[in-house]
Amino acid sequence: MPKDLATVLDRISTLRSMNQDLVRDRERIRMIMNGGVDGIHAVMAWDFGKGASTKSRGEIAEAYGVDLPTVNLLASGLERAAQRIGATPMLKAPNSTDPDHRNRLLKKMRIVRGWDELDELELDYPQVGRWLPGYGYSLWRLSTRREPDGTPWPHVELKDPYDVYPGWFGAKQQPSECAVVRKVPLGVLAKTYPEIDWRTAEAEMKRKRGYKDNRVPILGQTNMRTWEGPKAGVEVVEYMYGDGSHYVIPEIEQSLAYIPSPLASGATFVFMKRFAFDKLISQYQHVIGLMAQMAKMNIMGMIASEDSVFRETNILLDRQSRVEKPTADVPQVMWQQVDRLERQLRIGSNYDQTQDGISPQAFATGQATKELGNAATTNVAEYHKVVRRGIQRVDAKRLEWAEMEW
Repeated sequence: MPKDLATVLDRISTLRSMNQDLVRDRERIRMIMNGGVDGIHAVMAWDFGKGASTKSRGEIAEAYGVDLPTVNLLASGLERAAQRIGATPMLKAPNSTDPDHRNRLLKKMRIVRGWDELDELELDYPQVGRWLPGYGYSLWRLSTRREPDGTPWPHVELKDPYDVYPGWFGAKQQPSECAVVRKVPLGVLAKTYPEIDWRTAEAEMKRKRGYKDNRVPILGQTNMRTWEGPKAGVEVVEYMYGDGSHYVIPEIEQSLAYIPSPLASGATFVFMKRFAFDKLISQYQHVIGLMAQMAKMNIMGMIASEDSVFRETNILLDRQSRVEKPTADVPQVMWQQVDRLERQLRIGSNYDQTQDGISPQAFATGQATKELGNAATTNVAEYHKVVRRGIQRVDAKRLEWAEMEW
């Protein structure tokens, strides 16, 4: 049964409050992976005590520059891991000695393969391979789509985890509800839902936002780009639970639509999360401090090297004139410390040298190098478990969806 608007808005507010401590974590991870001035801010100036987080982009760029003064091992490590985690899984049917049962299984496989092709699902796996270790979770949502000839199929859509607010996970680690926040241009909403009085709605939004000039359009955060594009427009929240999905604009308490779920198995989404001790957290959250220290050491090492080259010259005038140029081992010590930090950073982020084609030993056979990479392989295997179970749930829900609807 559909929920009333007040209940939906209350649940959305509750889900946002439940995930509030995760918002800053995933914001910082996204900024580091995207790089630029925001990446510098996330690595070098994420200190609340010193008030650095209140600096503008221009102040950050002026103080630290626009490029991270070190190799972004988190971003490159994520790319290497994603190339292994995001491999397209193979669709296999269980063995059966009954010919009729085997034919039914093969028919289901052909149907699922056809849906995969329609949804271009193979393009989702590399993205999942980046989001699972990066954010710590990922989400697929189901809906109905139709081919040009009108033939329907259960469509699978990947959602940006940055905008997903899951509910209580329970023992099986599958939330029964979640909210997905999006920014949608007002013109798009007006075309999609023409039955709503958008002039009144727009006036109400401008009044709440304190617009002095009513002619100024509602644009939102146009300088922020996300996976789906510029984050501009009106905030629309999709609240999904077992009975269906509500689309609402919390800012003006406006309900847009309700879509019932045809599934008896629960909500029309599948949530996947990486294994962690207790908290929904990124694989790289614990090594950001090492990366910041490595950047600082790189800067100091370059300064020490320049000082070593352009050191002062002492000219001693005596019976025999001497010219002395004092030396110091500071640059060598600094670069040794940078190497130590890199090793620690690679260990903490599960990003070994072999993933970059670098042998950890001067003389190593192929089998020895392969054995040394077992730790990374085991880590990837855990992610494969999560993806395999997730896509199995997606396939089960798609088959149920087709049977219940058509």
